[in-house]
Amino acid sequence: MQKCRNSGCVIKVSPFTLTEFINEYSKRYMRLSKRASYTSNDPLYVLLDGMAEGLIDVFVIRDEKLDDFISYINVLRDEVTWLHSMDILILALALIDEECHGLVTLDSKITESRKIKAHWLDREYGALKASARKTPL
Repeated sequence: MQKCRNSGCVIKVSPFTLTEFINEYSKRYMRLSKRASYTSNDPLYVLLDGMAEGLIDVFVIRDEKLDDFISYINVLRDEVTWLHSMDILILALALIDEECHGLVTLDSKITESRKIKAHWLDREYGALKASARKTPL
């Protein structure tokens, strides 16, 4: 969070990632202790504090991007059959967000997948082609 405070950046989180985080948090941290004791390095505290400071924002799908989102879900489901449903939703959302310039994941299978990399390149190349068409000669 300190890097975001210093640089003025905002971390965008998909609602699906947020749901996955809360599920994992409840599994790992709540079973460790019967009573909740929040400290400054507690992941939930860091998330909530970051949201309160405006350093973490939840990405919301705009109506005009809904068709693209559904298309990416279908394509990813067909082409990358080993992906879990939640990963498909997270990737599809990242692919429709023009401000998304990367994806943080610990799953090396996702980061090394040629098919997923191809979709990122297509998205970037498509955006470059579109901006080239709009740029006057």
